Amino acid sequence: MRFATRRPWLTVVLIGLLTVVMGRHARHSRIDNRLEDNVLQDEQLQRYRRFVREFGNDRILIGSAPFTTLDAALLRTLFDVEEQLRATGFVDSIISPVSLLRETFSITDRAQFERWVAQPDRVAGLVRRLGSFTVLHGTIVSFEKKTVGIVIAIGSKVGDTDTEPILRIKRIVEGHRGFRGKMVVTGIPDIIRVIHQYTAFSQKVFTPATIVIISLVLWLLYRSVFGILAPLATVLIPVVWTLGLFNWLGNSTNFITSTIPPVLIANALTSCIHLVTDYIQRTKNQERFDAGTLVATVRELTGPILLCQLTTIFGFLSMVTNGLGAIGQYGVYSGIGVFLSVATIFFLLPALITIFRVTHQRVTWLQAAEFAVEPLGRFASAHRWAIVLTCGALTAVSIVGLTRLTAETSLIRYIPRHHPLIREIRTIEERTCGIVPIHLCLSRESKSRDSSLLDPAVCRAVAALETRLRKIPDVDSALSYVDLVQDYDRTFSREVDHIPPSAEEIDDYLDFFRPYREPILVEKPVRDASGRVVETRVVEVSPEGKGGHSIVDWFLTRDCGRAHIALRVRDVSSRELTAIFGRVEELARATLPRDVRFHLTGRAYLWAVTSEMLVSNQISNFFWSLATIGGVIVLYFRSLFLGVLALVPNVLPVLIMYGVMGFIGMEVNTVTAMLACVVIGMVVDDTIHYIHTFRGKIAEGLSPEDAVIAAFHAKGGSMAFMAIVLAAGFGVLMLSDFVPTFQFGLLTALTFLMAVWFDLLFTPAMLLVIEPFGNPGKVAGKD
Repeated sequence: MRFATRRPWLTVVLIGLLTVVMGRHARHSRIDNRLEDNVLQDEQLQRYRRFVREFGNDRILIGSAPFTTLDAALLRTLFDVEEQLRATGFVDSIISPVSLLRETFSITDRAQFERWVAQPDRVAGLVRRLGSFTVLHGTIVSFEKKTVGIVIAIGSKVGDTDTEPILRIKRIVEGHRGFRGKMVVTGIPDIIRVIHQYTAFSQKVFTPATIVIISLVLWLLYRSVFGILAPLATVLIPVVWTLGLFNWLGNSTNFITSTIPPVLIANALTSCIHLVTDYIQRTKNQERFDAGTLVATVRELTGPILLCQLTTIFGFLSMVTNGLGAIGQYGVYSGIGVFLSVATIFFLLPALITIFRVTHQRVTWLQAAEFAVEPLGRFASAHRWAIVLTCGALTAVSIVGLTRLTAETSLIRYIPRHHPLIREIRTIEERTCGIVPIHLCLSRESKSRDSSLLDPAVCRAVAALETRLRKIPDVDSALSYVDLVQDYDRTFSREVDHIPPSAEEIDDYLDFFRPYREPILVEKPVRDASGRVVETRVVEVSPEGKGGHSIVDWFLTRDCGRAHIALRVRDVSSRELTAIFGRVEELARATLPRDVRFHLTGRAYLWAVTSEMLVSNQISNFFWSLATIGGVIVLYFRSLFLGVLALVPNVLPVLIMYGVMGFIGMEVNTVTAMLACVVIGMVVDDTIHYIHTFRGKIAEGLSPEDAVIAAFHAKGGSMAFMAIVLAAGFGVLMLSDFVPTFQFGLLTALTFLMAVWFDLLFTPAMLLVIEPFGNPGKVAGKD
């Protein structure tokens, strides 16, 4: 700090150079909302990756359009769409009535297709076959609802951050003139795309909006160019450093970490205003700049500011143990940003004051706003017991609300209800089936096909399980390789849900759905007893395998040892989805043979597991933050009792806010679960400042009642103003329509405003009731 006042220009130049270097990295960021990859580095994620290797990508878009007649014109439209989709290189595979036609009759080009659809009897036969195949019912065709569908598996080269390929696929399918604007396409990749857009919006809007708001606040507070630009530079430079470090280390921004800039700006601004306001108050009558006054101001505020920022850092760092990489990143880099802001507050800000030789500044009415809150101190002194009991009653009621609090971690529920995506999801659900894919993977170790998953006994068990799964509410479909077997058997034997008696026959039935491949003619040498080639014969050799990728490969591996039942679930709450997971596992356990192992997987399943883990871990994070922050306060005041006492006025607003959420039915989500850890480290700052000042006034010999008024006169106005600054900073997050971000901004802003009322009323009332520093007035009276 002395270095900054003695060599201010060197300080500014060094900080400026570092800002230029880190600013180059701060500009280059990428967005990635794949949160499950950041937490499930265990068997769950490994299972999913194996599923993708064996059955293909489950990042699926589902399209649906109404039709009057499933005729050659509609088939031509579907064929044309498939050709355009394959030409993009963004698609791994496609399932539609046309793709089934391609695979069954080995149609490879448009000329073959046109010859086929030119024959009406063939088209009529295909329509009859589609109507008899239950594996297709409700997925790519529904004759009852008169809808046709297309299932598009996104290629593995298209990442979650690649939004343009998803949009291009949607435009190709939905914009084809053959559908007359009635085709709707959406799915999990489309949801990720929308969340990506919200994250990009947050990156572009939050920081500029925060700058505008704090500039207005600083202008109202100081009414000078220096009063705006110096604090603005002090709080923005740490943000540039933090983002530069974040990007330089290869991290990706997601909808959680995108909220870091406004949080850092609002937090740093509070300490910055404390220092500048105190310095202006001290120098309001000085005509000449005095470096000694600046040094004395900074030295006196170093302890409280360091303690306040240290508690904030510990609040953020408590999130590291959450288990979710995005939350851990948020905690680590927010903590780093707070630490860097301390450096600029104690070095850059004094250096700027020294360079501009700031003194004799006008004291605005906002800087001297203690008169506005001083009556609250008198009220707290006169009604101390009523305030304490009222706050206790509110806390007791909020605990009842906490018991009603529920968690919501569904990605779909994070999208506003008025968003077009929600209408598209509802349309798909009404026309075909739910868009949420869940996969029940099956495996059985075997040395032959007779003991593989083609075992008739196993097939019958899988068929029975599917029947039970379809009866689960909100599960629209359950499909597997067994449906293919039954569909083929039904076509020729007319028996319903019949399973052939042997594994070999079942395999033959599945061959019907595999592409036919012509035998290959090869030259085979004929040798005599000595090994000499005596002649060469041309023979037919069957190509390796069963043909190219087919609908069978979506459900069953080539060795028939692993398979999966594909479930399609409607948009339901995370609690209902978790119940569905439990019910599926329960039915599988009761229905499948004991030697058939099973587990659930899929992107939707991983997200649900990840998010539930996040919300539950935030509870332990909150208690960890309380312990660490309390420990810091105990060390500062050198009193365990004061450490606990300082936490009480700050824990209660958080409990009450969560209780209100429980009463009004607002669920805890992935982002609002962080509210407690974020808020507790910040709201405790004003309490520390107030108790620090209160203790000083008691040490001067004032009575507790007079010390309360004196502390209000010294810190009351800044406490109220700081709460408004924090609420405004976090309120910027309400500019987003993304539900978790909007709610996080709203709830944190309200909690800060509630916390300042606790500090202005409950904290003084509590100090008067408990008298932790004694009562000098009573002692003097006894003497």
